[in-house]
Amino acid sequence: VVSKAPGIVAKIKKNIGDIVTEGESLATIESKEMAEAKGAYLTALKRKDLAVEVLAAEEILKDKKISSEQDYKRLA
Repeated sequence: VVSKAPGIVAKIKKNIGDIVTEGESLATIESKEMAEAKGAYLTALKRKDLAVEVLAAEEILKDKKISSEQDYKRLA
């Protein structure tokens, strides 16, 4: 069995000879690289959510003629 990421085995869930099913977790690995990747992913999700909110707010302002079409298109 080979890990897809470098790290330290934190917990072993199965032993040699145990019956396992496809997709079942055999161990927990602590990985600095995976923690950094997860952090970057979560940051990107938050930024996307914020961009969607800002665009929706700008669309409301555009529809009410408070903001320009150009400002809206810049964000869209």
